[in-house]
Amino acid sequence: MTLAPVAPAIFTNGILNQNYGVNSSAKPAAPGSVIQIFATGLASPGSGAITARIANRDVLTPYYAGPAPGIPGVQQVNILIPADLPAGSAQVEVCAIGSDPTQRICSMPASVVLR
Repeated sequence: MTLAPVAPAIFTNGILNQNYGVNSSAKPAAPGSVIQIFATGLASPGSGAITARIANRDVLTPYYAGPAPGIPGVQQVNILIPADLPAGSAQVEVCAIGSDPTQRICSMPASVVLR
């Protein structure tokens, strides 16, 4: 059986606002703020850079992308929400480079609520 070097997935309720509250319609993220995304399947020996995508915009240099402190096996990706995104729901994905260095493999989209 061949295993994929990366298989990104964002945890349910795995997006926190800059104030560490779970992102939701009752607690939307502010444009220009940083969100924390908790995921799995982004890193393995030999895997490449971790990136993200929000509202179909690439985030090639996250504020942080690596192990979630104190949570073995979980990766954390912190990204800045573009200040010009409108209020409402946007799709966010986390991505990694697999065995083909020219191909990004992204998670299924998760919703992030913006104010």
